[in-house]
Amino acid sequence: MQAQIIDAVNDNYYVRVNICPSVLTVRFNDVVTLGSTQLIGVTNTLPFDNITIDTNNITISYCWTGPYVKSRSFNYIIYQDTSGTGIGVYDTATVSLSFANTDSIYPGDFNKDGIVNNIDLLGFAKNFRNTGLYRFGGSSINFLDYYGQDWDTVSNFNGSSINAKYADFNGTGLVDSNDLQAYYRNYNKSYRTPTPITPTVGGPYLRIENSASMDTFFDGNTLQLNVVLGSNTDTIRDILGIAYTISYDSTCIAPNTGDTAVRVQYSTTSNFFITPTNYLYSNIESIRHKEIQTAIASSNKTGTDGAGIVGNIVVVLDDYIDGNIKSPGLYPLIFRVKDVVAIKSNGDRIPVQAQNTIFYYKKTGTNIASERCANWTIYPNPASDILMINSSCVTNATIKIMNMYGQLIDTFEMNTADTNYSLANYASGIYQVLIQEEGSIETKTLVIQH
Repeated sequence: MQAQIIDAVNDNYYVRVNICPSVLTVRFNDVVTLGSTQLIGVTNTLPFDNITIDTNNITISYCWTGPYVKSRSFNYIIYQDTSGTGIGVYDTATVSLSFANTDSIYPGDFNKDGIVNNIDLLGFAKNFRNTGLYRFGGSSINFLDYYGQDWDTVSNFNGSSINAKYADFNGTGLVDSNDLQAYYRNYNKSYRTPTPITPTVGGPYLRIENSASMDTFFDGNTLQLNVVLGSNTDTIRDILGIAYTISYDSTCIAPNTGDTAVRVQYSTTSNFFITPTNYLYSNIESIRHKEIQTAIASSNKTGTDGAGIVGNIVVVLDDYIDGNIKSPGLYPLIFRVKDVVAIKSNGDRIPVQAQNTIFYYKKTGTNIASERCANWTIYPNPASDILMINSSCVTNATIKIMNMYGQLIDTFEMNTADTNYSLANYASGIYQVLIQEEGSIETKTLVIQH
């Protein structure tokens, strides 16, 4: 809290500021003869101005008790006599108090990055059930800047020290589920240009996996996806929560199950680091931008080791593509993961890599694929130098290799039951192998590691 005096007449003053329940004291530092000089009055005040006048020492004790404001001002008059008649006015001036707004609390924005989003849920979970002083001016969830005294609890969050008072979104002095009303009400609201999210380098992957064995889908198929973090060989230590965004192509998703119902579902029976009684989550879908902002965190402030499923997505596919019924063909359906922030129980950020996933929607006019030669296998997977492609019968097939963005990298013909394919010129990453026979298409996900 800061204060300054403006428009002072004839005199030099300084202001000493203390926060309520102490008071702000205005002292007049001047060559005033105290004998007959008296501070007689203060004007331009409001009901929340709590002002006490000490006429002997010519001081004003000031305390603002109303809702948080950025500034207040009042006028004073000093007389040279004690009659209070207004004869012999020695000085008048306006005292303007400017309260510092660097300590502003915007309900919902825990990490003070300028916007309320899914990352703020992680800081909220880290401070869940903490208590402290109620917010100055009372409880409110309106998206305004409020002042509140610091709590005793200070959190490390992504390398910054953030006072627990910022997790008290409604200002009641307790971080609990009631604060979520302010969080959802103010979601995506900003008060300045938001600070961009800096991706981490290295660490386990956060990716989308299909729970079925196939990667190609047809009209009416239900796409059941798992959001997976890490693997058996690349585990997480002490994870408290994770926030991330998934963008998707909704043009192949049935409207009745898609644009208004795409969600990451969190199941306590499958998520590896939460239990039925200790988690908080949020799902916000932006239909305009075709993306889901979501977060999941443990509310008991205890981290968990492991890896596996974090959430699930279920959508139904149809042939309504770009607003038009397209001709038969193969259309990529890409799910992109971005803006991943994962934290430990102490607030440190966990390095996590985002990984995009591509599936294929096949427009056939029917839900039944044509007969094909046989099942196909590719191995080893992950592969490094050579990829084996095998079929149980001799066939004529076209093999296409595509990257995670759906771009064609290579294509070749195969007319034998098996073949060897060199991976020497491929960078490490995720690829799709499309096997096209007459009347059928099969896709395989390939991981290349050098």
